[in-house]
Amino acid sequence: MKLTFKALALIFLLCAAPGRGLAMISIENVSTNRAKALGVTLRARTNGEAGVKVWLEYKTEGELKNVTYVEVRIGDGANQIMSAQLRVANPSPGKASVDFSAFPKYLPVSSVMIVVYHGPRGDVGYNFQIKDFLDLDQFR
Repeated sequence: MKLTFKALALIFLLCAAPGRGLAMISIENVSTNRAKALGVTLRARTNGEAGVKVWLEYKTEGELKNVTYVEVRIGDGANQIMSAQLRVANPSPGKASVDFSAFPKYLPVSSVMIVVYHGPRGDVGYNFQIKDFLDLDQFR
């Protein structure tokens, strides 16, 4: 079987191209005590017609030094409504924050996950269930 130059070049590119496509994310559901140890805080306030604005702020050091992305998820499992990556802001040196708005009825099934690069074996996702960190009764 003869391989053409284009086929050989494609095979080479596929083998040599760096990527983490097959890597997995191990997920840790974070408790309030663990969040404090990581330097993570959550807060919220009403946001007019947009519902409730939720902020997550974290220190960019230690285990959260190599954050790849931060994602919000509304819903769980087969009932997941949406997920989206959030824009990370740096309000001060050594700190980063993300925010999103949602209607109050969706907050009990909402979470924010900070994904950190953890080497070639995969990433680590730190999952923060909103209901565990905020008093949601104030927004009903």
